[in-house]
Amino acid sequence: MKQKLALSCALIHRPRLLVLDEPTTGVDAVSRQEFWEMLKKLQKDGITILVSTPYMDEASLCDRVALLDSGRVLVSGTPESIVAGFGRKLFGVKNGDKHHLLQLCRSFSGVDTVYPLGSGCT
Repeated sequence: MKQKLALSCALIHRPRLLVLDEPTTGVDAVSRQEFWEMLKKLQKDGITILVSTPYMDEASLCDRVALLDSGRVLVSGTPESIVAGFGRKLFGVKNGDKHHLLQLCRSFSGVDTVYPLGSGCT
């Protein structure tokens, strides 16, 4: 509800551009979905929305995506073109013991690279 209230406050001035920094981080799944439905309606009303998000499922809802690393754009385009251009399968796994998980992931045959991201590895 806090995030929805913040969005409503931002819309009082009828902006043409809305910049949101991880607006659904820490929000439950149902509220995340409702929040994105609200953003889609705002987009249809002509508001340009720039969103930063750590969630790839949210990024896939956007018209264009840019993947950044240390402030540098690694790749940009439609979500579909970025996924298609990757060329390898990605998997996300999660476990309480990150070090053990990294070692285990690296031990499987056919694994190219393993990186720790958040509480899991990809």
